[in-house]
Amino acid sequence: MITGIRSAILTFCAFVPILLLSQENVTTLGLQIKPILVSDIGGAGPFEVANGPYRLSIEPRTGLSFGMVIRQGLTKNISAEVGLNRVVRQYDYAFTDEETGFQRTLDFGYVNYEIPLKGLVFIQLGERLFMNTGLGPSIDLFASDVGSGDLELEQITLRGQWAKIALDANLGFEYRTRKSGYIYLGASFHNPFSAVAKSKVTYRTSTEQNDVIFDLNAGYLTFDIKYYFHEDPERK
Repeated sequence: MITGIRSAILTFCAFVPILLLSQENVTTLGLQIKPILVSDIGGAGPFEVANGPYRLSIEPRTGLSFGMVIRQGLTKNISAEVGLNRVVRQYDYAFTDEETGFQRTLDFGYVNYEIPLKGLVFIQLGERLFMNTGLGPSIDLFASDVGSGDLELEQITLRGQWAKIALDANLGFEYRTRKSGYIYLGASFHNPFSAVAKSKVTYRTSTEQNDVIFDLNAGYLTFDIKYYFHEDPERK
């Protein structure tokens, strides 16, 4: 009898870490910061456009996405997640007039907000280490147009629509502590299904004005750092 009770207690203790680390019935809040990597994925650049002798090189620079997420555990290995992110994309425009040799660079940041909704699948690799993959749509919100430059050379980037649908996917690894929350490192791919804005660069001389107009795509890759606060499972 005593041996049986002892065995039951040991079995329960062996399963306690698994129960504590399970996502099922756990709702948790997370914070994330995602530096945007320079990449031509999604047609974001770098690329060149021209209008006669006027040439423009468009080059994305490193940007930043940051915000918060709420995760709901559906089963031990499946969760749903919704977030709100502020995204700042940075660009350099290098303009050249091949007839006169005039050259100049414009730089600016383009800000928007994202509401991603993803389904997450977890694969347990160790006692506290999990691999995570997620996929789902995102609503991308664009607040306003943006311009920079002066009377000689200026750019204005006009939003196409105030809201667009994008694909959001991620892959990464998560370490779940007992009482101090979850730490996540990974990478994400975010790609709107169409161009997010139309950009126009205007070059003015003493006698004329010329424009270079093109669509601005905004797909990007990020390196993701997330922290989820500890929450105990909810009672059914």
